Amino acid sequence: SLFAGLGDDHSCVNLLIGSRRFAEGWDNYRAASLTLLRLGVGEGSLIIQMFGRVVRFAGVRGNGKRLEHADPTLRPLQTAYIYGLRSGYLKSFLDSLYANGVPKKTEKSCPFHVYLPHDIDLQSVRTIMPGPDEFHLAAFGGQWLKGVNKITFSLAATVLTSRLSKDKVLTEKGAVGADITNCFKPILPFLDLNDIYREMIDLKRRMGWWNFSFDRAAIDCALNSDRYKIEGLPSALSIGNESDLIRLNRIAAALVRRLFEGAYRKAESRKSRYAMVNAEQSGIPKTYSKRWTDA
Repeated sequence: SLFAGLGDDHSCVNLLIGSRRFAEGWDNYRAASLTLLRLGVGEGSLIIQMFGRVVRFAGVRGNGKRLEHADPTLRPLQTAYIYGLRSGYLKSFLDSLYANGVPKKTEKSCPFHVYLPHDIDLQSVRTIMPGPDEFHLAAFGGQWLKGVNKITFSLAATVLTSRLSKDKVLTEKGAVGADITNCFKPILPFLDLNDIYREMIDLKRRMGWWNFSFDRAAIDCALNSDRYKIEGLPSALSIGNESDLIRLNRIAAALVRRLFEGAYRKAESRKSRYAMVNAEQSGIPKTYSKRWTDA
C-alpha cells in the first residue's frame, strides 16, 4: 500500500528492503542508491534489472537526460550509487554490467585555464530557445505528424559471445531482432488509449508544456502512423496475461512520448533565435576531464 505514494513529495518512505522484490515492475525517480546484500555470481539478468531501479533519472525538464558537464554540487544528484556488502558482490555486479554492454570508463581531471582578453570586449553567439509563452503546438488528429522525423524503438535482444584466443578472451556483442512494426499494429485495439492519454497529460505537466495541446485522436493517429519502427523479436509482443498488456501499453506510451517530443522540439526550434553575449557567458567549462573506455 506504500508504493502508491513513493513518488509524492510528502512520502516518508526512504528505505526499501526486500529479497529481489524490487527487481522489476515499479518505476520511481527517487531511488538514489542500491545496496547488494547477497547478489553474487550467476545473476546476470537480475543484476541488469536491479541496475534499472537506480539508473532512472527525471532529468532537466523531465527528459531523462543527465547534464554532461554538471556543476560539482549537482553531480551527486545525478549519480546512481551502488554499494556491496562484500566486495565480491559488487565485482559480480559490475562485471555483469560490462558484459551486457555498459562501457567501462575511466575519467581523469586535467589542468584547465581560460585565457580571455581583458582589453577586448569579446562576444559570442548563443542560441536562445523560446519560452512556453512564445509559441503554441496543437496536435489534433494526424496533421501534426507530417513534420515529425521517423523514430526507431528497439526491443532487440543483446547476444554476447566469448571465445578463447591464445592468451586472452575475445568478446563479441550483437543484437537479434527484425522489424516487427507490422506485428505491433494489430495489437493496438487491445491497448488502453485512455491510460496512454493520462500518461501524456502527466508528461505535459512534468515538462511544463502548457503551450502544448492534444487530444486522444492524436495518440491514435500516432500509433497507426508510419512515423515509427519497432525492432525486436516477435515474442516481445506476445500476450499471455494482463502483465503483457501492461508492458505493451508502456511501449505504446513510449512511442507516443517520443513522437510528441519530436513535434515539440521542431516547433521550439522554429522559434529559436540568436543573440550576442559576453564570451564569459558563452558556456566555457570551468573544469575539464578526459574520459576513455577501457579495452
